[in-house]
Amino acid sequence: MAVDLTAQSKDLSSYVRGGDGKYRTDDPTGSQGGGGPVVVTSATVNGGVLTVNGSGFGTKANAKPLLWWNADMGIAAPSPLGRTIAWDSTFIGELSSAIAAPNSTNAVRLNHDGNTNAILSRVDFTGTQLYMFRRKYDDFDITVDKGSSGFNHKIVRLFDDVSASNGNNIHMGAQGNDGTAYRQEAEVTDLDTFWGTGHNQAPDTWEREELIYQASDLDVQNGIFHFYKGGVLPASRGFITRTTASPNLYKQLFQAQVSNGTGPNAYSYYDCLYVDETWHRVMLSTSPTLAGAADLEPQIIAAHSNSQATAHENLGALSGSAVGKYIYVFDGNGDANANGVQVVAA
Repeated sequence: MAVDLTAQSKDLSSYVRGGDGKYRTDDPTGSQGGGGPVVVTSATVNGGVLTVNGSGFGTKANAKPLLWWNADMGIAAPSPLGRTIAWDSTFIGELSSAIAAPNSTNAVRLNHDGNTNAILSRVDFTGTQLYMFRRKYDDFDITVDKGSSGFNHKIVRLFDDVSASNGNNIHMGAQGNDGTAYRQEAEVTDLDTFWGTGHNQAPDTWEREELIYQASDLDVQNGIFHFYKGGVLPASRGFITRTTASPNLYKQLFQAQVSNGTGPNAYSYYDCLYVDETWHRVMLSTSPTLAGAADLEPQIIAAHSNSQATAHENLGALSGSAVGKYIYVFDGNGDANANGVQVVAA
């Protein structure tokens, strides 16, 4: 499977996910993509279920996402609309209504002061690709609330085995002593830290964040670890995620965690989490074009074929209903229809 990384190590501020050919996986068999461009011909909603018709959607091995959860469901378990119906590790955090995202009543929060655990739960996955969507809020400033230890804030991390003494992992984070800029590093396999992500910590605001990951070939710097805030990927480069000495694939996903202490009352708040082992997805937005879609929300896929997808409606932070909003379908290569199709009532 070839990986096109023609956009690595360059400014990507003008790009959005999919449709630009800059971070797609070329699969000549068509098993991921649909063997042609993604075309959406109609989108309807009836009783909270979306039906999207078209062509080029590709073949999705498991229709349901790996995991779907939002805080208004509680913390006992993820939603049965996903394939993971029990947490993969002890759930970390407490339900709170102190700070909630738009259209939500609750969030899960964790005080990182004195707690080195990652918020929420570990998510176990298999394969070479991952897509993650979440909405989170930092009720702190890592440069102000860093305490005496510097606030080493890792906001997302993939491991092959977190219990191993020198587990292969990749993460994105920032150190309060160094400022607000996020960097990326594949520890063990690619020690060249990427400082130019273009992302910074944004205190006291709800942020839409997405991760698009693909494993590298052995000893080749072609792995993908693209992190979006509000639909924006300022810059990126390839990573070596596997070497001859450390050949294992990542298989564990962790949310935000602090390694070396913070000031008092450093709370993270999480509203939702969507994870899948493929780049296939169905998204809803108020924008008629993908290029302008800064508010995409994942719809929870229930059935999927090359020409039709059905999904449970998820408005997330969008107001009203799905009617009048625009649908985007992403194939397994991360390509999507450039112009949205408006949802109508069935």
